[in-house]
Amino acid sequence: MPKAAQLAVVDLDLVEECATPAEQVAAAVALTVLYEPVLLSLRRLAAAEESNKRYGSGS
Repeated sequence: MPKAAQLAVVDLDLVEECATPAEQVAAAVALTVLYEPVLLSLRRLAAAEESNKRYGSGS
């Protein structure tokens, strides 16, 4: 299973654990508004590090 699909399963499992529909909506919003930018930032950092290893000074 691709990593993106694994993340989707984990995200939906987390939302389903909430007791009420209002909590599910809050969890979905939090995942979208807070979690996605963090993942994007981590991806950018990892890409920069890999680029440095491949094409930079290697330090």
